[in-house]
This record gives sequence, structure tokens and C-alpha cells, in this order.
Amino acid sequence: MGLKGHFIEQAKRANKRVVFPEGADERIQKAAEVLKKEGIASPVLIGNTGELTSLASQRGIDLTGIDIIDPVSSPLRSDLVLLYSESRKVKQGVAERILRKDIVFGGMLLASGNVDAMVAGAATTTASVIQAAALTVGYATGISTPSSFL
Repeated sequence: MGLKGHFIEQAKRANKRVVFPEGADERIQKAAEVLKKEGIASPVLIGNTGELTSLASQRGIDLTGIDIIDPVSSPLRSDLVLLYSESRKVKQGVAERILRKDIVFGGMLLASGNVDAMVAGAATTTASVIQAAALTVGYATGISTPSSFL
């Protein structure tokens, strides 16, 4: 087994939930389908449930068993708004507006422990991904400058 196969087997054993805030992107939907079918991870897509399932159906993508969280109607929304408001020391109204962005909502799912990882950047600029991560999850101790890689 090669290095890639080793990582895939590790991921299968770990059985982690991975959020994808760009749930309408075709590449993301295909990746989520593969992750679910091969048992590599439990994908969570962010977006309007009706829109995402419609797009997936048009594309021939099977989202069966994949969690879709609509940030507008999610029962988690009020808890995430409160958590963001308290952690960033901003008014709840400000937090409410900021969490309308799927990328920030996904980051707060990670910060709150509702998911184990977030993958973004397929349809969102690197700067926006880094900004959302900094606002929600923050930096590890000793890290003050963000970076990215492909």
C-alpha cells in the first residue's frame, strides 16, 4: 500500500465529520459522494437543502446519507451565533450577519466541535478562507501568521 492508501485507511478508521461550506460546487458534491461511498469520512455540506439536492440530482450525484446543513434554518444557528458573539466580543446582531456566510458558518461548526475538519477553497478565495478560519477557529498557540498550500 502506498502513502495515499495509508492515509485513506487512517481516515476510514478515524471516521471524522468533514464540513464543506461550498456545498453547491459540483466538485465538492462529487468529493462528498466519494467520501461517503468509500467510507473515508462523513461529509457535511453547507447550503440550502433543496438547492443542493436539486443540483446534485441534475448532475447525477448521489447525496444519500450525506448531511446537509442550511445555515439559515439550522437549529444550531442560535448557539453558533452566541458562541461567535462571546468569543469575538461582538454584539449578537453582528454575529448573526457574519454567520450568514457559509464559510464562516462552517468555521463555527468546526470551532463548536460539531465537525472535525473543514475543507474550503474550491469556489472561495484563499484570503476569504483564511479570514473565516481566523475569525472562527483562530490560530494554534505560537502561530501568528497564516499560510496556505495546494
